[in-house]
Amino acid sequence: MGNVVYDYQGGYTAGNSGGTFQRDVADNAFIAGPVTGAPSNAYDQMAHQQVWNSGNIRDRGADGRLGGTAPGVGAGATARSTPGRPPAHRRAPPRAAHETPTRTTSPRSATRPGTRSTPW
Repeated sequence: MGNVVYDYQGGYTAGNSGGTFQRDVADNAFIAGPVTGAPSNAYDQMAHQQVWNSGNIRDRGADGRLGGTAPGVGAGATARSTPGRPPAHRRAPPRAAHETPTRTTSPRSATRPGTRSTPW
């Protein structure tokens, strides 16, 4: 996410694997350069892939000026309308039912606006 892919042959490649996978491809700039053979290959080898495609641009100009349009999902992929769920290592750990986050105030903080002593 948030990459600049310049002078590509296959900008985002998933490899046509045997399973079905979900991908989120967001906020990238695929910029054609002097070696780019087919600017339409911003997505390449994407069979069996489900892709949420948002905020990406494909600049086909190879003219030194940034421009472009939103690339459609291609190369055999299927478009998704919503992003996928973040991987487990990026999610907050589950909270036990008996845990309630609380914030207490001290006599000093009780006079500051915006402080409170009730559960969040």
